[in-house]
Amino acid sequence: MSNKGRIPKSIPTNTLTKKKDVLGLATDGENSDEKNAYIALKYYDKSYEDLSEWQREELKELSNKIDLINKLTWSQVKRNSSLRYEDVSNANKLPVSKNLLSEDITYCEMRITDKARIFGFRSNSIFFLCWLDRNHKICS
Repeated sequence: MSNKGRIPKSIPTNTLTKKKDVLGLATDGENSDEKNAYIALKYYDKSYEDLSEWQREELKELSNKIDLINKLTWSQVKRNSSLRYEDVSNANKLPVSKNLLSEDITYCEMRITDKARIFGFRSNSIFFLCWLDRNHKICS
């Protein structure tokens, strides 16, 4: 008799993970600032600026910053001087496609290089990257 399609009687405990840990959601009074940060591309709008427009060194810096963000909690991201995480004070300067998202979202930016920035919004420990800005044109 084949085991294909059968449900195992038990699952090893090291394979079980709580949903909130996977998603980085803060629950039961937890503060998401103490959760590890990570970036999601669900709302990435390549019509404003596509990764293919970035030069090799810029892509390398972006990759390095993503690695850095993935190692930090949000409290650490906010204090990190190389990222310069901050809320966008003038959301009217953001690309038009922002209208696809809720108006009550607080957008923020992080520095990749002296000129390059990424823009998006944070929900719990997830930073939803929406726009790339390699020449710092959006809010300059």
